[in-house]
Parts: sequence; structure tokens; C-alpha cells
Amino acid sequence: MLLSACIGITSIPTPTVVRVWEAGEAGLYPLVIEAGLGTQRMVWRDMQYREASRESIEEFIKWDITDRLRRTSLFDCDDFTLLFDANIHKWCAGIAVGQIGYLRADGKKHALNIIFMDGKFWLFEPQTDRLWEASFEVLDGMVLWFLF
Repeated sequence: MLLSACIGITSIPTPTVVRVWEAGEAGLYPLVIEAGLGTQRMVWRDMQYREASRESIEEFIKWDITDRLRRTSLFDCDDFTLLFDANIHKWCAGIAVGQIGYLRADGKKHALNIIFMDGKFWLFEPQTDRLWEASFEVLDGMVLWFLF
């Protein structure tokens, strides 16, 4: 029953959902705060999120072609995160993937995708397919917005 909202894309298997999380204080919110990723501009788009296995997410990343697009002055980091977000939610509605924007230590703004898997938040750079465990220290800057 957990997979009922995962429509599947014919060339990639339906994800393995390991847990369904609530958005609020009884669910993912304390984990966001613990990782130091909280901000006053935090938006929860859904009431529940499906945590997919790391293997499923990595398989989707290999399949997704967002990283093959060319960056331009009109199609930059936030557009890459929006496209990856839309693609992965088409694959599995309600999957625990969102976007995070932050101000880097050098003063420049940047956007990444944020994925909840293996009981932790992970940052994903859709321009390069780089995936790493999320923490405030890793961002090397201040979180501006968190859309999940």
C-alpha cells in the first residue's frame, strides 16, 4: 500500500519505500533542526513523505538527465533543483525530496536538492549528480529557505 502513489516510469523500477514520515514535530521537523538546516522560511508541501531506499534514489539519479543540461543565465541552480524535484516526484509522488537555498560563505546564493533517506538528510547537486550527507557545516553558509 505504501507504493500506491508511486506511478513508476517504465524505464526505471518503482522505488522501495522504507517508511512514511509525518511532516510536523512528530516527524521530520526535529531531524531538520538537528541537522542545523532549519530556517524561518521553511515550507512543508505535504503532510506525509515517503522515504525511499538509498539504492532506489541512486538508481533514479543515474536515470535522470537533469545533469546533462547546460547552465545559462536564465537556467541556473534553482531551475536545476526545480527540474530534478519535478522529475523525481513524477516517478514517485510524495517522495521525501525538496529544495534548499543558502547563502554561501563567499556571499553567493546557491540552491540544491535535499533528500531524506537512510534516516538522514542528504544534499544533492543536480548539476553534477553529487550526493552527500547534509549538515549546516557542509553548507558553509546560512540556510535561506527550505521547501520540502
